Amino acid sequence: MRYSLIIILMFFTSVLFAQTPQKIGFVDSQVILTQFSEAIKAQSDLDALTNLWSSQLDSMKQGYQLAIADYQKQQATMTDDQKLSKQKEIVNLEQKMVDFQQQKFGQQKGEIYTKQEEIFDPVKKKI
Repeated sequence: MRYSLIIILMFFTSVLFAQTPQKIGFVDSQVILTQFSEAIKAQSDLDALTNLWSSQLDSMKQGYQLAIADYQKQQATMTDDQKLSKQKEIVNLEQKMVDFQQQKFGQQKGEIYTKQEEIFDPVKKKI
């Protein structure tokens, strides 16, 4: 008897809540961000920064490839010590390039994500 009373009370309570109208709204943040002038400016600032870092990375890659090409051309005339020195130089260039890429564009730790939050946070607060 006691359990049936509890079950009946739970049933009526759930029916009461089910009849309360629920209002659900959806916001398409992509539409807002593509049309809000401050969001457009923030995106262009972020794109400019990304382009700057990408060009720096491209420059590093070209220097790295040039160093490899030079090494391959001169390898036959180099002493063992010169080869070792040039190889270390190439490895250092590669490591600098990888470190720069991780620092700027690394997954969830890169500066790009920090800058994105920094640039878009005021915009999101206004929206």
